[in-house]
Amino acid sequence: MKKKKTVSIILSVVFGAVGVLFIYTFFSAESRGVIEFVLGACLLFLAIFNLYLTLKSSRK
Repeated sequence: MKKKKTVSIILSVVFGAVGVLFIYTFFSAESRGVIEFVLGACLLFLAIFNLYLTLKSSRK
């Protein structure tokens, strides 16, 4: 169980970093694509939700 928790936390950090990178690219680039923002927001939401569920289930 501890290995699954570690993998889940690592995936959350990676998805969060990629999501932040997409959102940063959206705001810093001259030609803004809405797809970048939507993809970044979805990845960031997925990372936060996964991290929340991982930490919540580990308390039981």
